[in-house]
Amino acid sequence: MNDKLNLKNHVLPKIGKIKLLALTAGDIQNIHLGLKNKPIMANRCLALISKMLGLASKWGLREEAEQLCKHIDKYPEKKRERFLSMTEIERLFDTLNIAESQETEAASSILAIKLLLLSGCRLSEILELKWDWVDIANHRINFPDSKTGKKTIYISNQAIELISSVDRSDGNPYVIKGLIPGTHLVNLHKPWYRISKLADLEDVRLHDLRHSFASIGAASGLSLPLIGALLGHTQAQTTARYAHLVGDSLKDAAGLIGERIKSVM
Repeated sequence: MNDKLNLKNHVLPKIGKIKLLALTAGDIQNIHLGLKNKPIMANRCLALISKMLGLASKWGLREEAEQLCKHIDKYPEKKRERFLSMTEIERLFDTLNIAESQETEAASSILAIKLLLLSGCRLSEILELKWDWVDIANHRINFPDSKTGKKTIYISNQAIELISSVDRSDGNPYVIKGLIPGTHLVNLHKPWYRISKLADLEDVRLHDLRHSFASIGAASGLSLPLIGALLGHTQAQTTARYAHLVGDSLKDAAGLIGERIKSVM
């Protein structure tokens, strides 16, 4: 998805009308330099162009076309740490609520974005969430499988209220419905691109909502093992054991984060 957006917004406007045989390293360098204030995006565009030129060479369209990118140095990249502030969360929810009231975005897309922030779940976990996994009475989701295997996570009242508001009359097994009956939403990146732009959060990725959930917990005084348990981390045996033994504490912790977010919703 990011490649498609980079191609549309940054690559084609600059070199889309230049014939392959006339393309120069300078043309590519200009794209890279034009994005110097966004080094990660600049490097991704460079990698995309290099891949495209590699294929052009492989298909015999221009010999050694990929060499045009060879001497363009990538910008240094710092490990990305992006957390939403409470003011930004308020702005995000305002934008989502306006989109919902004006029906400019699908209800399933809006629901998915809200749940990502309110639950700290991974994108795939929310999009593929099934009703059978949701234990509303105990405020938890029992994932039979995930990136880290079988796990249970506890969620807040706010997340439960959102999930409970979904119409289940069509028999769809998924909470986040897709366009085709009986399926789940597949692509949230396009709606997020539009929402984040309207909310002036264009540098925020969907995965940053998970980071933001954790950062609110840390700012609220929750311990790192407890935050790790809420996120379903299993790297440390102590975290996994803690998550197994303190269900009530995890439910309270999820509720605390939910209340912080609710205050600006």
